[in-house]
Parts: sequence; structure tokens; C-alpha cells
Amino acid sequence: MLDKLPLDFINEGATPAAKEIGKTISDAFYLIFHPIQNWADKVRIKSAHNLELYKKEIAEQLSEIPDDKYIDPPLSIIGPALEASKYYIDDENPRIMFARLIAMACNKDMEYKVHSSFVEIIKQMSPIDCSNINTFFHTTQHPIADICLVSDDDHVYTLIENMFLSNENIQDINIQTKSLDNLVRLGLIRIDKNFGFTDDKYDLFYNHFLYSNLEDILQNGLFDDKFDISEIADCTRKKLRKGVVATTSFGDDFIDVCIG
Repeated sequence: MLDKLPLDFINEGATPAAKEIGKTISDAFYLIFHPIQNWADKVRIKSAHNLELYKKEIAEQLSEIPDDKYIDPPLSIIGPALEASKYYIDDENPRIMFARLIAMACNKDMEYKVHSSFVEIIKQMSPIDCSNINTFFHTTQHPIADICLVSDDDHVYTLIENMFLSNENIQDINIQTKSLDNLVRLGLIRIDKNFGFTDDKYDLFYNHFLYSNLEDILQNGLFDDKFDISEIADCTRKKLRKGVVATTSFGDDFIDVCIG
């Protein structure tokens, strides 16, 4: 399968230095992917088409680097990245992230942003995590909120924590909460409830059915598994605890390198 793929990552018109970098990537690519011969490994990489697509994605990213910015990529980056990526050839989001990571390891301007841990971070991201981190590409901060009930003595019961509505493609609140937990664990984002945007940034939360219809939802027992109904019986008002979810400096580097 690999024998049929051209491995010229840099075109013939490139400078000698760029060609040398291309040869380095080609050699590493061949060493990682050529041993895939048995049936089990062929299942992991389903077709030559996806492998060729991956190769083209790497080549496209390399082509955007100015000739005078090429550097020898650290083997500690491109080796593990290529090795790990062979299990993600059929998943577009992580495959593109790996392609960018490999290419950016050859870019002098990214030399101090590329981190060897990015390989493991990509491996530990679900498709939903990938989709969510992409929402931080154009803006580094998004509103986030908790839906709470407040009793007469001002005791606050949190019904829904870390509600995230900035990704239009994924609206399941529970799934989003788990995804944000993972992105926090990976060190890419942080959540701050001591700071918030202006109220208009939270209109989506105020208008969300879980908040606007909270009384009816409680009567239907949606949160019975979270609270004994007697605990919240004396709650007289609902509250939106506003916060911000933002990228960390480490997360900014990850986005610059792996999303671009």
C-alpha cells in the first residue's frame, strides 16, 4: 500500500534546505508506515486513500512555510507524532492536528511553541474535544455559566455546572461539561467564575430552556437524582452564576501549532 504513495513532501522547485527537510519527513513517514503489513494493522489504516490524504495534508502545511524559516524538525516531535497518528488516519480532526504539528516542527517561527506533549494531548482528545477547542481559534474567551437555585437564607444549590453554549454543533449540556473537564485536565483551558462578561453575552443562557423553564423541569423530576427534593424545597429563586472559559498560555501555543 505505502509503496504506491509518492513521498515527496517538498516539490522539486524548493531550495536545497527545504528539500532536505522534506527528505527527513519522507524518511520518517516511510519508517513509521511501511511496516504496516498484517491484517490487523491494515484495519487500523483502512485504505491507501486516507494515508495519501494525510501525506498531502502534511505537504500542504509544509508548503506554507517560507524557505528561510525551515529548520530540522526534532525527531522527538515528528517520530512520536507519526507513530501515534497512524491510529487516527480515519479521524479527520486529529489527523489534521498531527499534520500541522509535524509541519510546524519544521518552522523556525514555531520552534518555541511546539511541545512534545502535544502528541499525547491530541491522543487524549475526543472528536467533541477537538470541535470545542476549535471554537477558541478566533476568540480566546467564551461565556460559561452554572444554573443554580437559591434558598431564603442564600444557600446556593448548583443544578448544572459549566454550561457551555459556544459550540453550535454540540448542544448536549452533559457531554459539553465532560469535554470541558477534559480540556481543563489537559491544561488547554481554564474556567473562572470570579469574572464575567456583560449581561448581553449570557442571553443564550437566560433563554435556554433549562433556565427559562426551570420550574417545570424541577416538577418533572429532572434533578431528583442530584438532590433530594426536600433539600431544594425552600429555594425561592433561580440564579445564573456567570463565568468565563478561556485558553491558557499553553493552550494558546497548542492552538497556534495544531489548529493554526
